[in-house]
Amino acid sequence: MHGARLLVEARLERAMGRFVRPARYAERVPLVLSVRHVPGESVSVHRAPQAEFAAFTAGTAWGKPWSTRWFRLTGRVPGTWAVRRVTAVIEPGFSGDGPGFRAGGTWSTTPRARP
Repeated sequence: MHGARLLVEARLERAMGRFVRPARYAERVPLVLSVRHVPGESVSVHRAPQAEFAAFTAGTAWGKPWSTRWFRLTGRVPGTWAVRRVTAVIEPGFSGDGPGFRAGGTWSTTPRARP
């Protein structure tokens, strides 16, 4: 069995991907992504939200190491989730194949009333 380690690990990863991870967050709603590219020095958290943001697609490369990007994620929480704890699961895509840290983040939520 020791010689089959890679095979066992591949089977475990496949099971995690097909069964365990999808069950953890079984109900999902899409988020709309937008980005503001900031050349040079960073912009304060107070000024960033007032700037122009452009459409962004998940999976797109979003900058060189040490560059700054502000992302805006918007979505609608279904009314049937009113009594649930709602979590946004965000994976910034750090691969570990370059300089710099993982990713920094400042989070802000702006709940809006339903129309």
